Amino acid sequence: MYETLFMTASPTCTKAALNMLGHKVGGLRLPLIEASDEELAGGARDVAAP
Repeated sequence: MYETLFMTASPTCTKAALNMLGHKVGGLRLPLIEASDEELAGGARDVAAP
């Protein structure tokens, strides 16, 4: 999980993972951008892991 959360130096992956877990942390403000498909796939894999 840590590898995915720190794919970028921004909170992008962390916020995406928290949103996947049902914690409504909201979106990102500029200049940050939403997580890429690769980052979302890694986050979904990690969230689903036991």
